Amino acid sequence: DETRHAAVAWAVARWARRLLDEPARARVATALAGAAALLMEGVENPDAALVRYAGVPDAAEQRRLISGLQQGLWEMVG
Repeated sequence: DETRHAAVAWAVARWARRLLDEPARARVATALAGAAALLMEGVENPDAALVRYAGVPDAAEQRRLISGLQQGLWEMVG
């Protein structure tokens, strides 16, 4: 269900981006880059039990996921 919500959100973002002028697109790109950078700064090592039993990503996996998000953001705004 959440995957479908994310897909709709990306579709709306792509649609809305076409309606913006270039300065607005630049502001959106800056905001997205800043948000992704904040996520990366917040990476931490969760408790090992949470990683093992609850599936919480460890720090390396968190960085990998955020990097994928950043790439997707740049593809969207590029």
